[in-house]
Amino acid sequence: MIELGKDPKQGVRKRQRRLHEIVALTVLGFFGVILVYVIVESMIDIRRVGLLMQTQQLRLAELQAVEDKRTQAIKQAENNQRAVFDLLANCRVATDIPTLTGGQLFCQHRGDRGFVLWAPEGKHRLQISAKVSFKASQDQPDQSVGSDGGSGEAEPVKTEYAWTVPLLGGKGYLFELESNGKVRPVAWRLTGNHADFVSQREVVPVEDVGADGWSYSGGNRVAFPNQCEPYQSIAGIQAAAGQPTPVNVYNLTIHGGQPGRKITIELTAGVVSDGPATVDPGEAARLISLGHPELLAPYTGDGKFELVPN
Repeated sequence: MIELGKDPKQGVRKRQRRLHEIVALTVLGFFGVILVYVIVESMIDIRRVGLLMQTQQLRLAELQAVEDKRTQAIKQAENNQRAVFDLLANCRVATDIPTLTGGQLFCQHRGDRGFVLWAPEGKHRLQISAKVSFKASQDQPDQSVGSDGGSGEAEPVKTEYAWTVPLLGGKGYLFELESNGKVRPVAWRLTGNHADFVSQREVVPVEDVGADGWSYSGGNRVAFPNQCEPYQSIAGIQAAAGQPTPVNVYNLTIHGGQPGRKITIELTAGVVSDGPATVDPGEAARLISLGHPELLAPYTGDGKFELVPN
């Protein structure tokens, strides 16, 4: 029924307007929910980023602390080594050598006079070699047959002498060379700071040598027992792992002569120990970087890495 005096279209417009308002409120509510969701998610993401940054900062701080400790440990080790070498440099006789701790060999080099050696606990042997070369002097040319089969100067005559001295572990030793530029036999003497060690003296079996001079290579040395020389080839490391080589502690060349000929004596000393071949941390890192971690035994501490024999 249509009421008199009212426009029917006005009611339709009201309903349409109310419907539009409902739709608008619904759309606004929908977008409001989305906006709230986006804000909440953004806040969560910001919090996540903040937590991640805090975690990274903590990790960086931990790494920096580790690096600081490593640097401090390296400096402390270097200071300790300098202190040890200073002590050994002041030792006049073997009984002056103090007792040291740790598992490393220490050798304080004394040029043509010899060296001071500290051997850590364990079984060790000092291997000494003297390679003697004779060659005719220029004013006395050798007219013997040369190596090429023709007449001319012959190749030097070479002879090698070797000695092995067992060492007591955890003890110090003084190696002294008795040739001081005089015409006399070249001899060496080894004494220890423990009463159980029997001193040993040997003479290179060559007639009186007039020493014209000497030269040496190397210097103070600190190393683990059976420590391989650095930067060897992988084949060399593998060979050393199967058969440990002595740790070289002394290299001296004496230049001398006798009437009519020159004499060269190459004197070397090294320490070989019971146990596996070893490398220091730097060499271990090099082996890993070259893709050969299998050469290293599980790390047991003290900065020493043992090699796995083939």
